[in-house]
This record gives sequence, structure tokens and C-alpha cells, in this order.
Amino acid sequence: MPGSDDERVVLYYSRSTADAEKQWDTRELELLAAIATMEQFHYYLDGQRFTLETDHNNFCLLYTSPSPRDQRGSR
Repeated sequence: MPGSDDERVVLYYSRSTADAEKQWDTRELELLAAIATMEQFHYYLDGQRFTLETDHNNFCLLYTSPSPRDQRGSR
């Protein structure tokens, strides 16, 4: 409805993981999903300010920790 602040889903997107990606850490896969989605919908997002929302709590750790690949050696 025009003038409404209700959020609505207008598109869905999904893709399969490549064989090499199937061995990735969950955080890496979440980041891959975010990047792939932004690339898929770049024509809607280019030049626009937007907020990426996720329900994956570990995704927040990407802002406070070294690269997930760097952490593999510390396990």
C-alpha cells in the first residue's frame, strides 16, 4: 500500500553451492550468500542505501574477528 511502512518480500533468490564451497565454514557460507545476493540484485541496489538483515548470529562476528580463513589455523 502506498505510504505504508510495512515491509514485504518482493523477490526471492537462491543458488546451489559449488563442490568446493560445500567444505566452507558456516560463516563463510553466510557471507557468500550475502555477497551472491547483492551481486544478483545489483541493478536494484547500485547507488541505493540499504540494510542487510540476517538471522545468523555468527555473521556479526565477521566485523569483530579476523578473516574466517585466518581462524582455521587457531582451532
